[in-house]
Amino acid sequence: MSAADNRVRSLALCAVFTALLCVLAPVAVPIGPVPITLATFFVLLAADILGWKCAAFAIAAYMLLGFAGLPVFSNWQSGAAPLMGPTGGYLIGYIPMGIVAGLGAEMANKCTGALSYAMRIVGMVVATAVLYVFGTIWFCFLTGSTAVHAVAVCMLPFLPGDAMKITAAVAVGEVVRRRLQIAGLI
Repeated sequence: MSAADNRVRSLALCAVFTALLCVLAPVAVPIGPVPITLATFFVLLAADILGWKCAAFAIAAYMLLGFAGLPVFSNWQSGAAPLMGPTGGYLIGYIPMGIVAGLGAEMANKCTGALSYAMRIVGMVVATAVLYVFGTIWFCFLTGSTAVHAVAVCMLPFLPGDAMKITAAVAVGEVVRRRLQIAGLI
């Protein structure tokens, strides 16, 4: 397999994850100032399967499409307003989240068995914490909220759901990665 073939496959997989983000991230359940979406699940899944570089590329492409006017942000929003608004830090935080989770996945790929799973989970937990930090600081800055209030409305309600998303991303990632390896796509 040539280097050009590998690049084409990588770009195709990046495009698939960009498309998944674009199609499924807009579906939102409002529970306060920050809605529940599937975006974090697909950021984690992209990082787990693609690694940090391709995941960052896929997430950046998603962000650029939304900024350019495609309604891909929560509740089918687009443009600069969602990125510059109180929850914009969470959107922007998807990129470092993908990088951190992807680095954890790449380290996990060098391990086997339970250690591999543990490293994936730790990487995703740290990546989610990075997302919370980006989003919560941004939220505090733009709304004038205290850190305690921001944590109460922007983090605590999401902990159980994010724990489920991490668990699902590790499980689904394992299956998809195996299938892609069998097909010779990664």
